Amino acid sequence: MGNKRPTAVAYTDIHFNRWPQFWKSNEKTRLEWTKEAHNEILKVAVKLKVPSIFCGDMFHDAKKLGNELISDTFPHFDRWYGNNGPVREYAISGNHDQCKNNFIENPSDSYVKTLSNILPKFTCIDLRYVD
Repeated sequence: MGNKRPTAVAYTDIHFNRWPQFWKSNEKTRLEWTKEAHNEILKVAVKLKVPSIFCGDMFHDAKKLGNELISDTFPHFDRWYGNNGPVREYAISGNHDQCKNNFIENPSDSYVKTLSNILPKFTCIDLRYVD
């Protein structure tokens, strides 16, 4: 690789979800494992001093999130992408993030767009690009 430096850390399909079918008493939930994996990905971006690029499917259920999942994930996102967060992330909406068919002339609402409106260091780049 020589002296080439990465310009970003890219990842996809994290699928944050409560996943009750995988719960077992006294074990980590699948959501906890997902947050830990997400932490590890973003730690690499911080270490390399590069942005992260998310390529779709932040959440699993395109129609509803539920209060418990919002309560579990939003503090996690704020830690990384809030005003004091260490990571700049650029993201596109995946099919699991959108609530209806997505067209250029009639774009779907999405979780990624909503997060982009809430978190200052999380930027939705659906149908556009960033240099």
